[in-house]
Amino acid sequence: ITNQVNGGLVLGLRYGYGVVLAKQPDGGWSVPVLVNAGEGSVGLQVGANTVETVYVITDREAVANLYSTRFNIGVDARAVATPHAVNAEKVNETLPAPSIYAFTKKRGLYAGANIKTGWVARDDETNFEFYQTDRTLPELLFARPRTPVTAEVAPLVNYVAQITR
Repeated sequence: ITNQVNGGLVLGLRYGYGVVLAKQPDGGWSVPVLVNAGEGSVGLQVGANTVETVYVITDREAVANLYSTRFNIGVDARAVATPHAVNAEKVNETLPAPSIYAFTKKRGLYAGANIKTGWVARDDETNFEFYQTDRTLPELLFARPRTPVTAEVAPLVNYVAQITR
C-alpha cells in the first residue's frame, strides 16, 4: 500500500511512503513493514496529483524483490483529471504473469509522456525504531516467531484479514 505525491514540469518527481504485509502459511498476516517509494522522470509532462496504490503480489519470487532496493526503467504515458485517469506503461522488467496486481486511485491534474525510473526501498531504520527490534524487512514479514502486532497497527492487520477471508 503506497501513498505518493507526483508533480512534473519536464522533470518529474513522485515520492511517498507505504507499508507491506505478507500472508503467512497459516493464513494470518505479518505486521505492516514500512517502505519508501518514489519515481523520477523526464519528458513532456505537466501537473501534480496524489497517487494511492494497493499492490497484490501473488508470487513469492516477486516478494523477494522487496528485500533490497529495487529499480525499474520504462516508458509511461498518462493523463489524470479527477476523478478519471488513463495510463499506459511499458516496464523493462519481466515478472511471472500475473504476479502483481495494482489498484490505483489518483487525484489532481497531470498529463504527460515520459521516461522514468522508480523504486520501492525498505525503511529498516524506521522499522527498528517502531517495532523496537533489530529485524529487517524480510525478517519482519516471514521470521518465526512472528513479530507481535502492536496496538498501533492492529486495526490495519485486522482490516486486511477481514477483507481477504
